[in-house]
Amino acid sequence: DIESSTLILGGHSVSALPDKTMPTTDQAIEILQFLYEKGLTHFDCTWKSEREQFGVLLDRAELKDRLLPIVWHGWHNRIERTSDEIVDSFHIMLKELGCRRAGMIVLNQWEHTDAHGIYYRDKTPNSPFADWFIEGFQKVKSEGLTEAVGWAVEPGPLGRDFLHDFHDRIDFIAAFWNYRDRRNQRLVDFARDHHLGVYAIAPFRRGNDSLFRMPGVHIKGMVRPWLK
Repeated sequence: DIESSTLILGGHSVSALPDKTMPTTDQAIEILQFLYEKGLTHFDCTWKSEREQFGVLLDRAELKDRLLPIVWHGWHNRIERTSDEIVDSFHIMLKELGCRRAGMIVLNQWEHTDAHGIYYRDKTPNSPFADWFIEGFQKVKSEGLTEAVGWAVEPGPLGRDFLHDFHDRIDFIAAFWNYRDRRNQRLVDFARDHHLGVYAIAPFRRGNDSLFRMPGVHIKGMVRPWLK
C-alpha cells in the first residue's frame, strides 16, 4: 500500500522571482492561515531570504511551530567541516525561521558540496559523501531538531549507486524536478524497495509539468507529514 503525505506550501510562494509578483505580507498571512485551517501543516523553504520572510509571516499569523518548515540545508553561505558545524548551521536556519524544529531536512549536493571537495569521502564529487557529513544530519535528527532526514538526488556522479552507501541512514529521497520526465523513476523504485519515503516536488502542477495526474485529490485524505 502507498500512503500519501500532506500537500505543502512551496517556499518560493513568498519569494520575489522573475516574472512573479510577490504577495503582500497581509496576503501571505491570509494564505498561511487558510492552508493551516485546511490541514496543510508544512512549508518548503530554501534561501535565507525565504527563511527570514517566513519567520515574519509565522509570527504575525501566530503559527510558529504549528506550521513546520522543510529546510533545504546548504543555502546559508557557511562552509562546514565537521558534523557539529552542520548542527550549528541548522540552528542558525531555525533561528531565522523563528522555529524550534523542522518537519524535514533535505541534504543536497549542489554548489556548497561540489565547490568544496571536503564534503566527499575522497574529496572529489566522484565519491560518496564523507561519513561526518551524514553524521551531522543524523545529529540534527537525534537532537530533535527535525523529524526526518532526506537527500536531494540529482542525475550525475551521486546517483542511485551511492544510495547503497547510506540509504539506511536517511528517511527519504527528494527525486527533484526531473522525476516528471521519468528519468528518476529508478530512484523512486530504489526508495520503495528499501522502505524510504519520496519527497515529490511540484507534483500537482498544471499541464505537461504535472508530476502526477490525479483528479479529485482530497486534502483531508492526506494526513501524514512524511512516510517511509
